[in-house]
Amino acid sequence: MNLPDGAILTDDFSSFAIVLASGHPTQFIITADRDFNQVLADPANYGVQYLLVPSSNPGRIKRLQDLARPGLKLVLAGEAVPAGKYSREVLAKLSAAPGFPSDFARRALANLVSDEENVKAVVAKVQLGEADAGLAYQSDVTPAVASRVRVLEIPEERNVLAEYPIAIVRQAADTAGARAFVELVLSPEGQRVLGRHGLLPGPVPVASPR
Repeated sequence: MNLPDGAILTDDFSSFAIVLASGHPTQFIITADRDFNQVLADPANYGVQYLLVPSSNPGRIKRLQDLARPGLKLVLAGEAVPAGKYSREVLAKLSAAPGFPSDFARRALANLVSDEENVKAVVAKVQLGEADAGLAYQSDVTPAVASRVRVLEIPEERNVLAEYPIAIVRQAADTAGARAFVELVLSPEGQRVLGRHGLLPGPVPVASPR
């Protein structure tokens, strides 16, 4: 992998783990997974969630409870990626919410027709009408997407807030440059940029690589 100086690599979660373990020069990594430290230790092995439905709404979804209706086509990110884990946590939380059946998560997951590699694939299937509904991050509902889907917001108390840790890789070739980027991300300016793209602010102290 020959990348120019200053290149930023974006990929799905599992690919980051492979790159990080490959020995290629790296500076820092940002991931949505709360098991971040565990993945770094063993790479081999909250954004807010929205329910999206196609603008034509072929599944006639009017409320979150409709996800448990037999015959609905639901798509989620796979269980191995952060968005997939968060989506299933949301369904489990809704099962304990007033107005939802206690087996809501089980019934909703019975309608799962596809496990996608990432959230963008979930959004794409909903946009194309290949699924009746899918769970996505708030930041994935861009203006272009919003014009082609209907959004049902999940109650805050039943939602899952995706956390994006950012860390400098211990063997970074340019620790000072990596630290400068991390500090930019966490600065008011960096947070404003993230906010414009649908992410919530979350400054976190930077830990020095050891």
